[in-house]
Amino acid sequence: MENVTKHNVISNRHHMNVVIEIGTECITVSNPIVPRPKESSSRIGLNYITTLYRQHGKEFKVENDGKTFRAVIPYIMVDANEK
Repeated sequence: MENVTKHNVISNRHHMNVVIEIGTECITVSNPIVPRPKESSSRIGLNYITTLYRQHGKEFKVENDGKTFRAVIPYIMVDANEK
């Protein structure tokens, strides 16, 4: 959700519709791409999340077709007894 506000124009003229789908294996978040002018991305945040998911044997996916940004976020099961 932070990426939606960080990388897109959101205003009265450019409404932002975010779709959140909750499935049995993952949560999917998607939104139209309305890029901010002169916005660049280091991808540090997405790379960090990807690394964390790999450490748990899961794959965090990002899809960008130029019109829609979509993040597929698998569930990570954590044992409640772990500290």
